[in-house]
Amino acid sequence: MAIVFEGFTKCPLCNAVLDKTKEYILFPTFINNKKDALFIFSDNGMHIQCLDQHPLRKTAYLYLRKYNDYLQLLKSGFSTSGEIIGNPANMITFGLLTSDSTEDLFRYNFLILDKATVGEWGLKSEFIAIVNLFNASGKWDGVGGFNYLDYLVNLVSS
Repeated sequence: MAIVFEGFTKCPLCNAVLDKTKEYILFPTFINNKKDALFIFSDNGMHIQCLDQHPLRKTAYLYLRKYNDYLQLLKSGFSTSGEIIGNPANMITFGLLTSDSTEDLFRYNFLILDKATVGEWGLKSEFIAIVNLFNASGKWDGVGGFNYLDYLVNLVSS
């Protein structure tokens, strides 16, 4: 979740300081790709008024709801296919990979796989090919230089 220091932290949409004079909202870190259109909202606080005027507001709210639903599924201990994954350490969690519904990678958003059965995952080769193409196309720029997509490929390949 974003951390705001009132009187110091700036709204990324208007560049004005966040304080008690205007209501603001905090977004969790729900996407790690700096090239995604929704990255401006991820792990940020912003004035509600600014957000409500932004052209991506509906999409941002939609993915905030989807992210919250995803967190509930994570807490339940189930994979997206309905398997019980008792130990959270055995979960491979995909999160929001892209908000662009035209990308092939989009269909892999918010997956939760079990490390114990990932070897049997029928879409593994397809996922890896899509990630490789997405990366080769220069569509990913991870926070701090970390490529979360490569990390996921390594997890599903193990």
